Amino acid sequence: MRKTQKMEKQNKIVCNFYHIKIVIVIAVFAVISLLVSIVLHLFKADFSSSIFANIFAGLITGLIICLVGGAKQKNSTELIAKKEWLQELSIMIKLYLNEYHQLSRFKFEKFNGDENIYNFIYDVHVHSNAINSEILQKQFDKTINFKPREYCKEKFDYDANALIDSFEELHEKVEHIDIDCPSSKCILDYFKPTHFELLKLNMKVHEEIRELDIQISELSRSIF
Repeated sequence: MRKTQKMEKQNKIVCNFYHIKIVIVIAVFAVISLLVSIVLHLFKADFSSSIFANIFAGLITGLIICLVGGAKQKNSTELIAKKEWLQELSIMIKLYLNEYHQLSRFKFEKFNGDENIYNFIYDVHVHSNAINSEILQKQFDKTINFKPREYCKEKFDYDANALIDSFEELHEKVEHIDIDCPSSKCILDYFKPTHFELLKLNMKVHEEIRELDIQISELSRSIF
């Protein structure tokens, strides 16, 4: 049932490309031209038959051009979708890194229970976890044509599934800050495992956005 629904969804996406609609029209006219040419040839109307044969040849040429153009449009759409999602992810990472930088400026030997400081630390944790959640939850977004979790794992060596436990452990530690009263250095150590992964992800995401920009630009300039 799921495979059938997936195939139907993919077919709808493919049919949305205007090139595909043009291809269908051209293909229909090409078949009609070929059949007319054959029938006329059977009735010894060779001149008329050759006209429709030439029409058929021209339509086939147009069909090939449309197929190539459709493939180019599909590739361009996929690249742009990836770039836009990565830009959104980059904004989330930047927000977290800015807050982490502010957190690293805190200096105390023991947390004194300050509510504002606690709320800020908790927000930093929430924003870090939101990045991982975005990658995991976007996996089920049917409006994009790629799987973010697999994409990040293969392209950036960032395994969102494997990091779930690390983020949950961070959550537990942050929740008990007002009880354990750790030092500022200890709190930064809480973030260290996930922070390291997010730093790597940030660098690779920026590199990938630049690479996608190049690919999109080259694709837009290419004839085929």
